[in-house]
Amino acid sequence: MHLIQNEQTLLTLSANVIGFYSGTFNPFHHGHLSCVKQALANGIQHVVICPHDFNSLKANDLLAFEVRIEIIRRVLRHSNFQSRISLLDKRYIEGIQNEKFINLEEKASIQGKEFWVIRGSDSLIKNLDRGEYKLMHLPHIICMRGEDLDLPKKVLTSMDILTVHVSQHISSRDIRRNYKDDNSYSYYSNHFPDSQLDRYIADHLI
Repeated sequence: MHLIQNEQTLLTLSANVIGFYSGTFNPFHHGHLSCVKQALANGIQHVVICPHDFNSLKANDLLAFEVRIEIIRRVLRHSNFQSRISLLDKRYIEGIQNEKFINLEEKASIQGKEFWVIRGSDSLIKNLDRGEYKLMHLPHIICMRGEDLDLPKKVLTSMDILTVHVSQHISSRDIRRNYKDDNSYSYYSNHFPDSQLDRYIADHLI
């Protein structure tokens, strides 16, 4: 799975419809994976996963960037679509709500590429509530969990949004807490083929 570290690599992806899935992914779990699958099943040709550190509530509890990247790679290693996934190096662009990403999208648009944003409904609503959301002009795939409230009508009418439903609900915070509290906790071996991933995460938790 390729780690994108410069503009040229990103703009020369063979896909023309590219979804950007941004988050801390602390750690990446099957709820995140379900969003990726839904995006690929609904017109997105390639997904770029964009881990970042922009969450003040998690600032003191973040796994190292390299560790989060390794977890994503190992979770997706056995999938049949990993060739359609890339990772964005936060040392090149951290997150996608910034002028650097917006300028990149403008260049890609000239080349005939279409950038989509992939995110959870709760994440979108929080960003809109802050009043500083810079990506409203881009089309979105919004992952709705079963218990999610409907998106406000003003959001649905003012933005280009495709909603998809994911049944899995798991919290990264709960995963971290369980690993810290129980040395035998086995979330990843219960969901993915990599039997060593549980120990890897437990060893790298802050």
